[in-house]
Amino acid sequence: MPGFSRITYQDTLGAGTTVLYTCPTNVTATIGTVRFNNPAAYNITFTVNRANPVSSVDAYTFTLAAGDVVVDSTGYQLKFGDSIQVTTSIGGTNCFFEVNQNAYPG
Repeated sequence: MPGFSRITYQDTLGAGTTVLYTCPTNVTATIGTVRFNNPAAYNITFTVNRANPVSSVDAYTFTLAAGDVVVDSTGYQLKFGDSIQVTTSIGGTNCFFEVNQNAYPG
């Protein structure tokens, strides 16, 4: 039986690359509004990785001043094995987003 669930993600990221979410087996997912902020100046790159066919696309890269906030309401659609990741130049970047998952029989 198909099912729906919502996951809320909130964390403070370290410098470097962090995989934020990977879509599990028998699930499609929609990434809701994503927010990033940091009290210091920083660079951020948001990447969508596709599992089939294998590809990666940088959705955006920004150089931000101290306290700037990124709000992304694109609504990325993910299938099994797809993922989203973020790369930040410094630690302390705050991240928040919701994932709406739709399970289907496998």
